[in-house]
Amino acid sequence: MGHRLKLWIMLLQIIIFLLVQLAADIFRPSIGTVDMTLPALPLLTAGDVAASSSVVLSSDSHYTFYTDGSLINLGTSDVSMGWGWVQIVKDSGFLNSIATYKRGIIHDWPSSSRAEAAAIYAALSASPANSVVHIYTDSQSSIEGLKHCFLSDYSNSRLYYKTTNFELWAIIQQLIVDKQLSVLPFKVKAHSNFYWNDFADSLANTAHTSDDAVLISRLDLAAVHDYIMIYDDVICESNPRHLFKQYHQMLYMKDLLALSRFRFISLLTDSSQYMVDWDLNMLTLSLRNTGQMIRYRVVAY
Repeated sequence: MGHRLKLWIMLLQIIIFLLVQLAADIFRPSIGTVDMTLPALPLLTAGDVAASSSVVLSSDSHYTFYTDGSLINLGTSDVSMGWGWVQIVKDSGFLNSIATYKRGIIHDWPSSSRAEAAAIYAALSASPANSVVHIYTDSQSSIEGLKHCFLSDYSNSRLYYKTTNFELWAIIQQLIVDKQLSVLPFKVKAHSNFYWNDFADSLANTAHTSDDAVLISRLDLAAVHDYIMIYDDVICESNPRHLFKQYHQMLYMKDLLALSRFRFISLLTDSSQYMVDWDLNMLTLSLRNTGQMIRYRVVAY
């Protein structure tokens, strides 16, 4: 009798639990799920990124910029190129006549001249159309690059492919043409304690680690030619003839070092396979003046 009572109690508990779940399902509001795909971020060209910088408008359409670039850790994986520009408006009430400024970074083909060119590109991108832009820079290569941009056939000449960062300079030239800018470059002496130039230099130096640094990217979308050279998702901006020559030389060197006669080279780079008895070598050098003949010994494992 007691056993049957326990079974009935367990059965009653199960029925009550099921009724509670059924009531919860009845009164629970039905929520439909909608598969909402987040809109894809638009691909920003270099011009879109740089043009996000605002400048103080001028009544006479004349704009003055001091630009500078910075290159650090060249030859390492931490290499970085920073750029910066500062807009100067004299007698306008701004502190030290600095109206606004911007800093950022650029990737690929690291060189100081590329960082300098990126600063000029960013300044011109922020400049309004149909204006006269005064560019002050301490980079002679940037001034020469701007002079090349003034040539109407520059981007379609042999000189174009002999220029370092030729795609970037071609984009700068097209930007000048599209916005109908009159660009006047001026050379300033580097590290001459000139405040505005030093300020632009500090912007470029701090751009490497700054949170507000603007990344100039997607130069492939801003390219002015129908066909551009790309290797491993990087635009080739080196002299094509030299680039192909260096590439094939590296392939030949790789095949040469793979020969068995050069196997000892790998031993020199592996301390577990090849070890020099430096103590014996130093002893030999110290006893050389005594006339004793001691042979060098190399212990190979």
